[in-house]
Amino acid sequence: MIEKIAYRGQQAAYMGIVMHMYMQQGLGALMQTLQSDNVDSDKAIQQVRDVFAMSTKSLDQVGRTGTFHHIVRRQVAMTDTGLYEIDEARDLSDLPLSADGVFGSDFEKFLKTRKEKNKALDDLLPDISVKKSYLEGLVTVEEEKPQDTLDDKVRKVKFPKIHIPVGGRLTHFLQEWEQITQDQWVLSIIKDGYKLEFLQKPPFQGIKKTVVSTKNLDILNLEINSLLEKGAIEKVPVKERMTGFYITLFVL
Repeated sequence: MIEKIAYRGQQAAYMGIVMHMYMQQGLGALMQTLQSDNVDSDKAIQQVRDVFAMSTKSLDQVGRTGTFHHIVRRQVAMTDTGLYEIDEARDLSDLPLSADGVFGSDFEKFLKTRKEKNKALDDLLPDISVKKSYLEGLVTVEEEKPQDTLDDKVRKVKFPKIHIPVGGRLTHFLQEWEQITQDQWVLSIIKDGYKLEFLQKPPFQGIKKTVVSTKNLDILNLEINSLLEKGAIEKVPVKERMTGFYITLFVL
C-alpha cells in the first residue's frame, strides 16, 4: 500500500519536472518572438497564456507531490504505532491534511470521539451480560462432541521409516493410507499411480525425435539413468510401444 502511494507521488514529481521543461521551452519561444523585428503581439500574448497555463499545471503537480508525501508519512505512522488495526483506521487515514503534525489538528477530536463511543459501548455491556446469563438459566444447550478431523486421523497413523527409492515409494505405505481414508480413487492412485484421464483417447501423431548435440549427449544419458535408478521413469516394453499417449515435454 505504502509503495503504491509513494509511486504515485513519484509520478507527480516527474510530471512537475516535465511541465517545468515545457515552461522553459515556451519562454524560449516567447523570447524569440519578442526579439524579432516585427513583433506579432497576438502570437506573443498567446505564448504568455500558454506559459501561465503550464505554470498552473506545474504547481498542481508540486501540490500533489507534497500531498502524497504527507499521506506516506501518515501510513508509516499508522503502521508503526498499530493504529491501522483499530476499527476506525479508515476514518483516521482520511483526516484532512494540515501542517499540524502527521494527523493534523483533528486527531485530538478523533481520539475524543472514539473514547466516548467506547464508553457508551461499555455502559451497554452489563445489560447484555445480564440478559445472556438469564437466558442461559432457561435454556439448556447440549454441546456436540468434536468429530475427528483428517489431521487427527493422520496423527494417529505411524509410518515406518524405511529406505526405498523415491519412485513408487507411496505403494509401500498403502496399509497406512487405508487407515486415513476410504476414498477408493485416492487409494487406487497410491497403489497403481496416477494416470492421465481423457474423455477420449488422443490421436497418435508420432514421436518427436530429440536432437541432442554430442556435447550434451553424455549429460542427457546421465540424467536419464539417474531417473531410471530412482524409479521415477521406466522403459516402455517393446510390445507396448506406439500404443500409449506421448508428450513432447517431461516434467518432474
